[in-house]
Amino acid sequence: MTSSGSRKRTRIIIFDDRWSFLHFALGFLTRLLKDLGLWIVSLIIFAAFIAYEWREQENRFCKLGDFVEFVLGSMLYDLISD
Repeated sequence: MTSSGSRKRTRIIIFDDRWSFLHFALGFLTRLLKDLGLWIVSLIIFAAFIAYEWREQENRFCKLGDFVEFVLGSMLYDLISD
């Protein structure tokens, strides 16, 4: 809370840096590999992404934006694969 009693607004910004499209592509790739029967490789990529985000020196809203980019890539695969 700020001194006026209102909450500070924060925004999650997606596709904000050069790595954003890689996050998106990794989300797409993990779903593709899972559907090809390579679910263990898909799981390893996902775990590596989570570990990378854990170690990255960004604030939590940037990390959440990166995760949203990853999920959007996964969702796009679901949309076009059916």
